[in-house]
This record gives sequence, structure tokens and C-alpha cells, in this order.
Amino acid sequence: MQQVFIETDDGCVLHAVRDGAGPPVILCHGFPDFWRGWQAQLAALSASFTVVAPDGRGCNLSGKPAAVGAYRLERLVADLDSVIGEMAGGRPPLLVGHDWGGAVAWAYACRHPERLAGLAVLCAPHPAILQQALRDDPAQREASAYMARLRGAGAEAALEADDRAVLRAMLDRLRAQGLSNAEDEAAYLAAWSRPGALTGALNWYRANPLDGEDPIAPLTPLALPTLLLWGAEDTALLPSLVERHRVFAANLEIEIAQGAGHWLQREQPAWVNERLEAFARRVFSPSPNEENSL
Repeated sequence: MQQVFIETDDGCVLHAVRDGAGPPVILCHGFPDFWRGWQAQLAALSASFTVVAPDGRGCNLSGKPAAVGAYRLERLVADLDSVIGEMAGGRPPLLVGHDWGGAVAWAYACRHPERLAGLAVLCAPHPAILQQALRDDPAQREASAYMARLRGAGAEAALEADDRAVLRAMLDRLRAQGLSNAEDEAAYLAAWSRPGALTGALNWYRANPLDGEDPIAPLTPLALPTLLLWGAEDTALLPSLVERHRVFAANLEIEIAQGAGHWLQREQPAWVNERLEAFARRVFSPSPNEENSL
């Protein structure tokens, strides 16, 4: 596995890891994750594909601009364009995102569908879909109440309290399921302890409030091959959000993992890997005209 650094058009330097060879797959993490959340997918997909997993701005080894406005969704979309331009070898990649990484992936795909071979999203609605649900679905409003706390001025102190007890609880749940170990935990604690890292990650919420009337990303028709994977037990982003995506995504496949929650790629890695690999092979397979020209 190779570590790489990518400079964006506004001078922020993003860290990423890259492994494998073949058609490009870009993996975008959410909160409070970093590239390591994709380690099972990196291991599986790199057998057939070039897999790149960046740390989002503000996270782990990536640059951490001080201004909240530096984390606006359009800026995160531009970061992703820099990653694709630098790491995809001139070939449209399969873009994969989870949580906030999924929100950025939706926004990127709606803005630049011609630059992608396909889109796969795990447990993340399009931002405009979530904004709609926050207006008309009381259950989702209740499930999303934590977002206001993460935007608050005291969020860093709350996450750092009692030796990062809130964050450690996430690792404890994974360890109880046999999905995390001491090495994982040390890596996560190191990532969260880097100066400015918690503030950088929280600024994704602060810069992109989802409780306003104006959509933070346009919901434009999307014909790109799209795979939406969700955990049936996700309590943060409810599975009721899934069907809302059929309104604008014309080429959409949906699969629900029973017994899985929000951290789908960690909770059911084999299930996720199987579906991502099959989807990647479909989106990268040559068309009949291309096959006939070989």
C-alpha cells in the first residue's frame, strides 16, 4: 500500500492511500472516520482494481484549513475532483462513499456524471433528500438530532471528554463484534488526536447545515449506474430514506443488509465487498461495440 499526497486547487494537501492495479475505484469516508475505515475494501478490491482512499480535508493526515467556509460542500466536491484528476489515470472511476463521503459522492455525481464510470453509496442519502426528510419525517428529525450537537461550539470538548469516551464507544462496539482490534483502535485514536483533526471533521457539519430551506446540493436527474447499499438497522440515517432516491436516479440498484447498522463496510465487510466488486466489474466492462473493436 502506497501513501500519496494530492494538492487541491485551493492549496490544501490531501493524504490518501493507494493499492492495486486496474480500473480506478475511489473510496470516500464519513464522520468520524478516515481512510482506515475502508481497510477491508482496500484489501479485497485491490486484487482487481486501483483503489484510492483519501483522508477528507480536516481529517487525519490531510490539511486542516481554519475557516469553516473551507468545508462547504462545493469545496469538498472540488477536492474530490482533484483526487480523481490526480489518481484515476485519466479513466473515469467508480466513486464509492459512506456517510459524509457518500453525500459528497452524490453531489459530485450529479454535477459531473460524465467524469465517472459509476457511483456506489453506503448509508448516505443525497443531501437534498435528507433535507426533505428533515422537513417531512419526524422520525428522521429525531434520528438526526445529533447533527445540531456536532455543529455546536462545545462539540470538540464533548468528543474529547473522559478520554474520548464517545468516540471510543464506537470502537468498543466494533471490537465486541470481532471487527476491530488493538491496532485499529490505536490508529483511530492517533487520527483523532492530531492537532485540529476533530475541529476539521466537525466543520463538515458546521459548514453544511441540513436544516435550512435552500438545498445545499441540487437534486438533478442522474442516469449514471448507481448502487445504494444500506444497513437495515441504521439508526442515524434511516432506511426509509432509500426509496426517495428513485425519483432522480434512473439507473439505481438498491440492496439492504439485514442485521447491519450505519457502519456497513465494517459490520458486514464480505457482503459489501461482494457487491462492490460485482458492481465495479459491470461498470468497467466494455460495451459490445468496444468488445467488437478489440
